[in-house]
Amino acid sequence: MVVPDETGWRVGAQLQWLWVCATPRTTVYAIQPGRGFDQAAALLGADFAGILVGDGWGPPIDDPLTILVDLLRERVPRIAAALFPT
Repeated sequence: MVVPDETGWRVGAQLQWLWVCATPRTTVYAIQPGRGFDQAAALLGADFAGILVGDGWGPPIDDPLTILVDLLRERVPRIAAALFPT
């Protein structure tokens, strides 16, 4: 189980991102130029198959149907794959 998070971090006048990935035994920090898949993969590996625990933050969504579709399409399969690997 890994808990990742990122926050804006200025390096000189450039906006960068301070990433942290924490487990019960280890914490890793990295300052990276973005906050997308490439940066997460640099810390966790592109083939990371463990469990990620997110803070649930996201841009506000006014449409409950959009939230439900996202949950069913994106998150449930990932959670199921993490809990019941084949």
